[in-house]
Amino acid sequence: MERCGTNGLLQADKNFTSIERVHITSGPCADFVATIEHVDADRRVHVLLDLLGAKTRVKVDLNRVIRTA
Repeated sequence: MERCGTNGLLQADKNFTSIERVHITSGPCADFVATIEHVDADRRVHVLLDLLGAKTRVKVDLNRVIRTA
């Protein structure tokens, strides 16, 4: 509940660092855990997913990722 805003939705943390692990909460890659490559000025997070043993680069909206525990 501490990470939720007044609307009851999880608030995205804007201070991610590269190589940090995040959980993708929605979209086609929902429920994947990925590693942050970098965050760009357009509020897009570039992450690396491990798919079938290969690293795949994916862009995700900042509000669709949360830190893993």
